[in-house]
Amino acid sequence: NRRPKYVKLLSIWEIRVNVCRDVFRQQISDHKGRVVDTAGDSVLATFPSVVEAVGCAVDVQGEIVERNADLPESRQTLFRIGVNIGDVFEQDDGISAVVSGLLSLPCQLTGGSS
Repeated sequence: NRRPKYVKLLSIWEIRVNVCRDVFRQQISDHKGRVVDTAGDSVLATFPSVVEAVGCAVDVQGEIVERNADLPESRQTLFRIGVNIGDVFEQDDGISAVVSGLLSLPCQLTGGSS
């Protein structure tokens, strides 16, 4: 009994997302950040400064581009990272933000494609 192709692809995608989530967690920690929430392939984190947040975003993209280097394009995992540079307020059920600007870091900035 063969599994449908989409089930196999979904399993591969889940493995890649978990590997990338590990990259995110390590880089967030290295840049003095804190993971607030995850859902699917998204990660929400806070940082003490926009400098740390942007440094983390660049390092995450760079590491993911390196990990993708040996994979065929159809199997590569790409992420777009947004950095809110406004004020963030912690609440009992999570965080909220006043968006005064948003910096989007697609893969092109770190040598990948989007």
